[in-house]
Amino acid sequence: MTTNCEIRPEYQGQETALRNLIANFATWGEDFFRGDRNVIKTFRLDGDKVVNVKSFRRPNFINRIVYKYFRQPKASRSFHHSRKLLDRGIKVPKPIAFFEKFNAYSITESYYISEQIYPDILFLTLLLSPGDPRYDDVVRHFAGFAYRMHENGIEFRDFSPGNVLVMVGEDGYDFYLVDLNRMSFHKEMSLEKRLKNFERLPPEERLMRIISEEYARLMGRPFDEIYEGIMGATHAFRMKFELRRKVKFWKRWKR
Repeated sequence: MTTNCEIRPEYQGQETALRNLIANFATWGEDFFRGDRNVIKTFRLDGDKVVNVKSFRRPNFINRIVYKYFRQPKASRSFHHSRKLLDRGIKVPKPIAFFEKFNAYSITESYYISEQIYPDILFLTLLLSPGDPRYDDVVRHFAGFAYRMHENGIEFRDFSPGNVLVMVGEDGYDFYLVDLNRMSFHKEMSLEKRLKNFERLPPEERLMRIISEEYARLMGRPFDEIYEGIMGATHAFRMKFELRRKVKFWKRWKR
């Protein structure tokens, strides 16, 4: 069994403590999120700092081999993407380390460790609460955040409301991205790629209009062009999602 890892310089002195968290992940820590694919727990590091440890589900047999020989695994991708984002002025929970374990032919375990943050607003919760008096203002700032992200050539391919956290600051709102393993970085992004990047948002009229107005203003493009592009992307994504859901249901029924 071999281990691939990288630890941020400021945490090098706590390597033993970090390795202990990984070694005891199953029995230590507090559950923060437990899903079908991944498990996230929080831990106290040396008694004071709270850290977030994400354990990625062991992939299927083929992908276990792919991640050993041909493709960067999700934990190391999350770690390196977070550093690139910070370098480009996009906020994320500060990365601490990643650990990946391999046997002779495949990956067996992978963990990504970051500082735990407690947001003032969950963007997903806000979108489900249109009566919240902060709704319009936060969504408008979100559009500005997305514009800055795209201007920096960042295509976040899991750009869904659940992966956006909001902190209230003196000058407005700060947005943090989480679940960072699916990213692409470009020298520049075409308008089509920018608008498609909003596809995972709910195609709700008020939300789409606020985002389109602000994004069009910042880009210096017509509102209708931005609005129709974003709405088209969200509807196309929903259609693909529904088709996949029906195919899965049909396959289960055929069994």
